[in-house]
Amino acid sequence: MQLSRTDGAQASRSIRKGTIAAVAAGVVAGVLGAMVVVSATRAAPQPRLPGEIVWAAGVRPAPGFALTDQTGRARTLADLRGRTVLLTFMDPLCTKECPIEGRELGAVQAAFPASARPTIVVITVNTRPGANAPATLRRDATEWGWTGPWYWLSGSSGGLAGVWRSYGVQVVPTKADINHTSVLYVIDGHGFQRAGWSVPLLPRLVATDVRDLSAGSPSLWHRMWSWL
Repeated sequence: MQLSRTDGAQASRSIRKGTIAAVAAGVVAGVLGAMVVVSATRAAPQPRLPGEIVWAAGVRPAPGFALTDQTGRARTLADLRGRTVLLTFMDPLCTKECPIEGRELGAVQAAFPASARPTIVVITVNTRPGANAPATLRRDATEWGWTGPWYWLSGSSGGLAGVWRSYGVQVVPTKADINHTSVLYVIDGHGFQRAGWSVPLLPRLVATDVRDLSAGSPSLWHRMWSWL
């Protein structure tokens, strides 16, 4: 189950008020159809789709972490430098929202050739004994179609809680479920957050961000902001 994404809410509050401008049909035709874009100053994080936020290169370092992956190996964010990372938070035993996001992440990886697939990094929100068994994590990855590199990270309750806080993720266990913020961060190869997505995702657009980061070029959405 999902809670409101506090990190996105905080970021959106930082965006200065601007005027609403309709993008000319001649610009939009042949791209994504008619849409309305909210004009804001470029210095602030710019939303590209409803409920989404972006940051310029080198502006927002992704908080570091030191956790354990599904093989028992210690894993840090710094280990993944040079790769585009899709970072999210899920419960491996969830049967509702998390499998939906998991399959969407699989679709993002499938949009790329094997050598160029982004790395999926999941930080668990379930600290109950046995919840993060390697067999369970491998089962989820297989069922959700993850064909590229992936790491499902766990750790002590205290260590995980610190990571959740640093990414604005709320986790509230209940007897029947674990309520948590559902959010995806796209992190570039230099370790900076570049986009935040609400869940459920739009896999083709997430793939566009990944493709543009890999090519070192601004995304279509970023270019459209520069035209206003």
